Amino acid sequence: MTTSAHISQARIERSIQARFNPLASLTPPRLVAQLDAFNAGYLAEAARTWDAMLRRDDRLPALAHKRFSAVARCGFDVVSVDCGGDNAKEAEAKEHARRIEYFLNHITATNAQDENQRGGFQLLVRQMATAIGMRYAVHEIAWQPGPEGLTATFRHVPLWFFENRTGRLRFLEQDDVAAGVEMPEDEWLVTVGPGLMEASSVAWMYKRLPLRDWLAFSEKFGFPGVLGKTDAAKNSPEWKAMEDAVRSFANEFGAVCSRTDAIELIEAKSGGTTLPFEPLIERMDKALAIMWRGGDLGTSSGTGAASTGASLQGDETRTLEQADAAWLSEALQTSVIRQVIERHFGAGTRPLAYVQIRTRDRRNTRLDLEMFKTLSGMNVPLSVRYVLERFGLKYPRPGAQLLARP
Repeated sequence: MTTSAHISQARIERSIQARFNPLASLTPPRLVAQLDAFNAGYLAEAARTWDAMLRRDDRLPALAHKRFSAVARCGFDVVSVDCGGDNAKEAEAKEHARRIEYFLNHITATNAQDENQRGGFQLLVRQMATAIGMRYAVHEIAWQPGPEGLTATFRHVPLWFFENRTGRLRFLEQDDVAAGVEMPEDEWLVTVGPGLMEASSVAWMYKRLPLRDWLAFSEKFGFPGVLGKTDAAKNSPEWKAMEDAVRSFANEFGAVCSRTDAIELIEAKSGGTTLPFEPLIERMDKALAIMWRGGDLGTSSGTGAASTGASLQGDETRTLEQADAAWLSEALQTSVIRQVIERHFGAGTRPLAYVQIRTRDRRNTRLDLEMFKTLSGMNVPLSVRYVLERFGLKYPRPGAQLLARP
């Protein structure tokens, strides 16, 4: 069994104890500096800020969770490559597929900073999918050979444990160092995604500013002010009585002045114009929804002409889900599956099977069946393997019990 050799428990404890709220003092200039530093390879500050946004914003957590979960919930298939009728290669491909399937069904995924989080393949894919927002998702791999086959534990490591100043991620052995150490490919899984949090953090800031101003406006003008007017001399008993009356009515928004005895309500008026806070906030929320889910929140329902928007949003969301599944499958194949095959069959062995992350099947199954029946009736040659894969089915193993023909 290969144990973790890079991240000590003491390092994790120091990182947890040093946690702070990076959003409390975040300003537009500071955010710009963090984004510039991230693109220069200094990842820590921006990564901590993005992590806090993904936990504390009122929209981002839901949008991100839906995107990450959509690609992880349907499982995987292991597909053998077409060996062109070579029986020896076909047998080798089946053995490759068996080894890969065992490996993926027995992996363990956890979180370096929260080992209460444990799971299998689905959790691993969700963690890898965080690269959609954070640009990179990094796992430390602990290989675990056993009598029945090879498996591994994947520890999801926070992005602020790394730097990218040379164009390749390097591990920071201490929090206060700038230069990291090289990361062997057989010990780390690095997933690279679109990095939506760079743009999302800008939208978050544009939303936070009007939200803060709107809150200040509501605190100041949410309750009417009270103006007390009196002809009494200042600081006379009558004046003090008016002050007491105003104080009992006002919510830190009151005053007393000389004139006739009266108490009035002071209300903030916009002069017939709409306050700008809400449209700005809605604009940023729509921008976040488009970035993460492929459609704004307003296109999720509608009738008539509006229903076309809902259909377009569904198409865009489906396209994103399929694209996410494709690049995550490639990341697993090139970084993990290749090593699984080489560890079983020797260095340089080319995998004859590949992993394919499933997505929700939105195809018209009835139409596919009719098409295959028509093509078969026209004596068009169809591969049994292709037809089975079209419906997400696996070729039965030798000796497996088969359904009887009706």
